[in-house]
Amino acid sequence: MRRGIIAWLVLCAGRVLFCIEARSEPESGEFCRNTGVVKAGRVACDDTLKQETGIRELPEELLMKLLQLYENGEGPGEEYSEELADFFRQALDRPLNINNIELKDLDKFFFLSSFQKEAILEYRREYGEFVSLNELFNIPGIERWQAELMLPFISPQGGGELLPLNLPALWRDARIQLLSRFKFIPEKQQGFTPVSREEYQKKPDCRYAGAPGYLYAQLKYECRDLVKICITSEKDPGEPGVDYLSASLLLHTKGVTERIVAGSYSARFGQGLVLWNSFPATLETQPSSLCKKESAILPYNSTGENDSFCGVAVTLRFKESDISIMTSYRGYDARITEEGFTSLLTTGLHNTATTFSRRKNLYGTVAGFNLNYRGSGFTVSQTTLLYRYDHPYAGRDSVKIKKWGEAGAWGGNASLSWYKVCKRVRVFGELAFDHGASAAVIAGITTRHGSRAESCLLFRSYSGSYIAPFSGALSAGSTPRGERGITVSVSGFAGKYSKGSLYTDIVKDRIKTRLLLEYKPEKGSAHTLRLDYSNTSCGVRYVAEIPLTTSLSLQGRGELRFPAGEKGDRGYLVLGELLCRPLSRRYSASVRLAWFDVPDWDSRIYAYERDLLYAFSVPVCYGKALRGYINLHLPLHKSFDLWIKASQVRYFDRTVIGEGNDLIGGPVKSELKFQIRLRF
Repeated sequence: MRRGIIAWLVLCAGRVLFCIEARSEPESGEFCRNTGVVKAGRVACDDTLKQETGIRELPEELLMKLLQLYENGEGPGEEYSEELADFFRQALDRPLNINNIELKDLDKFFFLSSFQKEAILEYRREYGEFVSLNELFNIPGIERWQAELMLPFISPQGGGELLPLNLPALWRDARIQLLSRFKFIPEKQQGFTPVSREEYQKKPDCRYAGAPGYLYAQLKYECRDLVKICITSEKDPGEPGVDYLSASLLLHTKGVTERIVAGSYSARFGQGLVLWNSFPATLETQPSSLCKKESAILPYNSTGENDSFCGVAVTLRFKESDISIMTSYRGYDARITEEGFTSLLTTGLHNTATTFSRRKNLYGTVAGFNLNYRGSGFTVSQTTLLYRYDHPYAGRDSVKIKKWGEAGAWGGNASLSWYKVCKRVRVFGELAFDHGASAAVIAGITTRHGSRAESCLLFRSYSGSYIAPFSGALSAGSTPRGERGITVSVSGFAGKYSKGSLYTDIVKDRIKTRLLLEYKPEKGSAHTLRLDYSNTSCGVRYVAEIPLTTSLSLQGRGELRFPAGEKGDRGYLVLGELLCRPLSRRYSASVRLAWFDVPDWDSRIYAYERDLLYAFSVPVCYGKALRGYINLHLPLHKSFDLWIKASQVRYFDRTVIGEGNDLIGGPVKSELKFQIRLRF
């Protein structure tokens, strides 16, 4: 009862964010470190680039880069978006000191390549401390838009120090954030229509157990980087009440015990062959992003109900090494028979009698550690993980039955990963084994060609009997198993504003290729052309971004896709979107109208949409329909903001939408979303 009351209280609130005020942009030219003045036309603005006070908002371009990670429909889902967004939001309030920033901190800037991150550190070693943030524009290999995107999150002074753990500091520097989000479908779905008692008793899954509508809320307490507490709750449509409730606590210290995480947390090490249950942040057309950057143990504040660990984890840091120790015990959704569990369920939905009966009916224990050693230009890491479920496996996978049967329901993995810097070459990889001695290996080499081009060659070979339930390595399938492939990624500039990228992934009889051509001048229209090819489909996409005024811009997109082979029909998408972003940033709005005709599922098109803050929408365009939406951000008070989004799709090739309990009797489907945030 108490848990439910707390959850509902959290659901009635909203959370705080900080806005970026408009800042002056330096002109192109050469920076003179001795005088602090920029030659050849660049404006000297040592003071103008200092962080401003007041409410701040994440840059629109940063949100667009985050959206790219989800647009192809192949990403991990929007539940991980909060992790990256949370880092940048904290950096807005407390910018990182660029004069003592480390490589692990720069790894958070996912839009930078490994060479660009190390170029920043090399520039600092060669010329000394930064005297102005304008110097970012003078570092070879750093693109202008990347430097501009970094400015709100860094500072040439301050930051980086941990406060002493005392009550005055915990109160004086506290920040409390509350967020509440609600969305629902106005059209009546089959699962919410009335039904007789006799019919429901005969078929209990024919109707949803609870009310329609989605509810989400999050309460956060932060005291700089010293203490962080987060409580997250969620109710999916049709669930009878708050179905998901999680909490996490993070403590940072100055001593050997660098951090302690209790409650829900995620962990990622090496290249993901053993342990990586968090956001992979991989941009296919950015070669260096194919090398995963481990971030050790972090609090888990998202809503993936079966993705996190639950327990206690500790990171101990020494001079040149650190060790992370973790334990977890939590319930998972699973199908269970008299013999054991047959499969794990990942939807997180518990809105029918059957799905509710499978909620957390399988418990798992996890224990492991990671030992990381940092030398001069290289890093070596060893990861060991043991896990056990309280029911034996009884599914169709004969390999799992044999291995877990021999080990007495216990399983495990161990790996050795490496990362070596050799001037313009980066060598990385990981070799892993499971408890049955089955092996998996992934290895790659990233090379920089001058300051405007880079490439990556990646090889992977996974045994058909390799088992790693908590892995997250690059794979054509859902897990790194039974696969051997080669990945090539090349990116470089053809001019000052023109850039080309090529990505190819080959696995047995499967091939996936993407060519991306971009033209993004400092002023004027930007254009992007993308060509895709795979065994199932191929396509071409063209995107144009046209500034109309200082506050208005127009974005247009056209896409054409063909299914591979002789069968199937082509599909296409055409859309236009008007964006209003006044320089005052007091409000913003966007309106989109899209038409698509995609008769074949293999030719389906994914088109991201602007959504509520930190929410990501990537609907699948399939069928013949007209889709539109309007998205508004209304800052009603300096501590109170409101977001509203209304969208609707009208199909012209069907009379009903969906199936089963989600079926809508008509060709129209709408969705209304509301979000508020507060700051205390």
